[in-house]
Amino acid sequence: MFAQQNFVIKEKKEKLQITRSWFSGVFIIMLLFSIVFLAVGAYIILDAYRGDDFLGSLFDGLWFVIMSTYVGSWLFYLSLCNLINKTVITVTSKGVFINFLPIPSKKSIQIKRSAIQQLFVKEVLVYDN
Repeated sequence: MFAQQNFVIKEKKEKLQITRSWFSGVFIIMLLFSIVFLAVGAYIILDAYRGDDFLGSLFDGLWFVIMSTYVGSWLFYLSLCNLINKTVITVTSKGVFINFLPIPSKKSIQIKRSAIQQLFVKEVLVYDN
């Protein structure tokens, strides 16, 4: 087994498995921004509910609620994917399989052995000074 930063390479009986974590600290900040966007939308809805004219008050800020919720939801999903997802590349005698787990974010890719003419592996060494 080889592990470097966010890569893990495991060689088992009949397969080679490369796992890469997507984690980056930047996405923690993005997750906090998404929560703020969602909270603003929720606050406007709750504020309108407390008033006398619920539908009128809600309609006044409807576009802001929709955009805030949309942006907040999109940022939340994107940041959550990038915080916990991994790319798993598995090379077997049957082919190459690429999966994105655990949150669905991209379609899995399967390349059968018959479609592969050559498979190259390039090693790049990086030294810290």
